[in-house]
Amino acid sequence: MSQSRLITVSSGKGGAGKTFVSILFCRELARLGKRVALIDVDLGTPNVHIKLRQKPSKSLDSVLQQQCSLSSALVEIPADQWQPAVAPGGKFYFLKGVSGASEFLGGDLDTQDKFLLDFQGLMAQLADEVDLFVLDTGAGVEFNVVPFCMMAEDLLAVVCD
Repeated sequence: MSQSRLITVSSGKGGAGKTFVSILFCRELARLGKRVALIDVDLGTPNVHIKLRQKPSKSLDSVLQQQCSLSSALVEIPADQWQPAVAPGGKFYFLKGVSGASEFLGGDLDTQDKFLLDFQGLMAQLADEVDLFVLDTGAGVEFNVVPFCMMAEDLLAVVCD
């Protein structure tokens, strides 16, 4: 990913507001003229699509299974949901996550490595079209969260009391 920046939003606890922060962060980046893609990488119970009131037919799983391209699976959030813009050129896309990704959560390290390499390859495909990728992770410090935190250039930790 030569052109794009990767930011992961994570927390050690469920219900801390990761998805809420991720969505608001992406809206503001779009308002500032950035082309941003929010990818729901909560591999257990993804909910970005619910919070955005979207019902996409394609998901991260569709892309990884090579049933469609990443660009065709990205859903653009209409500008009227994040306007008024502060700077021109902003775009806000999102990709629905994978529900119950048992093949990744199963503990097979080779499958996990392949998943992560495929995932990085997908992001590289859009490196010239997207300024920032924001990953909304699941909760905790499990092996299904940590790799997404480690691959990011920046980590936004959401905490609550």
